[in-house]
Parts: sequence; structure tokens; C-alpha cells
Amino acid sequence: MIRASDLEVLPQDPDAARELGFQVILCHSDDDVKRETEDIHLLMHQRVAGLIVVPAHERNNDNIFRQLQKDKIPFVLIDKYLKGLRCNFVGTDDRAGAREAVSYLIKLGHRRIGHISGAPKASTTDERMAGYKEILIENGITIYPQWVVANVSLDKPGYATAKQLLQLKNNRPTAIFAASDLIQRFTTLRRFSVFRQNLLTASRISSAVRTQVKGFGSSFLISI
Repeated sequence: MIRASDLEVLPQDPDAARELGFQVILCHSDDDVKRETEDIHLLMHQRVAGLIVVPAHERNNDNIFRQLQKDKIPFVLIDKYLKGLRCNFVGTDDRAGAREAVSYLIKLGHRRIGHISGAPKASTTDERMAGYKEILIENGITIYPQWVVANVSLDKPGYATAKQLLQLKNNRPTAIFAASDLIQRFTTLRRFSVFRQNLLTASRISSAVRTQVKGFGSSFLISI
């Protein structure tokens, strides 16, 4: 069970499972808890051998996964873990990754680093926020509350949120650490150029003023 943004977790060789006597059934939750729960119930009734699940963000409980454990149906969570639930999990070290990203910005000379956090209630959001704060404190950098904003919409690339940070009148960040790839929908240089100019114009910032953006999971640093 995956989200559209997690297609990279799909098996690279579909025939590998078949050769081992298994068949892969793909369900797309679209990051919707209700749909995810319905799909898991459907798969349980089909007596699947096991599940690989990328959990939806806005989950208030882990009842469906405890039901899987009760019924002894093996499952693995990908990307996000659920607090209080003991189960198999595969994911990145979000705290260490955040520390590394922010540390890189500090080494570039930045002391005013904003943070665009991820989805609420997600373990990835909490761990990356913790890493961001830890490395700033260790380097004697004050954390201002207005530097931390939430990108509440998973369907938007963070434009409005970045604009909010760049329009701060006092102590505007010179760098931004995004909990996820801030410009995932602007992967081409041409699209990003439009994003950059619109953001600068809307924020009334001279193009001579540079703000750097580092996204978690991205392999590049962007200057706007």
C-alpha cells in the first residue's frame, strides 16, 4: 500500500515475487486514512501472506495494525513508524538526516535558518524537527518561533509557506530547511525559474538577495 509520492518503493522486478510463488497486489491509499483502512480490511479478507504499508499521515490510532498483529498477518511499515506500535519498520534516520542538512547550511555561513515542517502527526515530521532544533542549539543559534512554519497542504509544493518565511520583516531567514522536497513539482530548471521569480516578486525581494533552500531527501541545494 503506497501513496503516489512513494512509487520508488515498488519492486523493480515484478517477476521476482512471482518466481518465489507470490503475487504483488498494489493498493493506492492516496494518503487517506479511511481508504487505507478499507484497503487493509479488503486484503485481510483475501488472506494475503503479508503487507508492506506506507502509512497515511493523518492517522489518529493504530487499531488496524494491531488487528493485523492479532490475526498474525505479517506487515512492514515504510517511511513512517507509529509511536507505541512494536512492528517491523524500514525508513531513513530522519533526525540524523535533518542534522546533516542544517549543518551543511551552517557551514555555508547561515545563522538564520527557517524550517518548513511536514505533515502533522507523522514521525518523519517530529524526527526532522528534532534534528533541526538540536543542531541549531549545539551551534549556539537562537531558534525563533516565526522561523518554523508548517506546509499544511501535501498537494502544494510549498510556495505559500516559503513566501510566508521570506516576507518576515525582521530576522528573515537566509536559508530554509524543508522537511520534504520543497519543489518536487518544479524539478526542471525552467519550472523552478518561474517559481523563483514569482516568489521573489510576491515577497518584494530583490533578486540580489539570495535565500538557500535545502530539502530533505533532495540531492541539491537551491538558491533563490
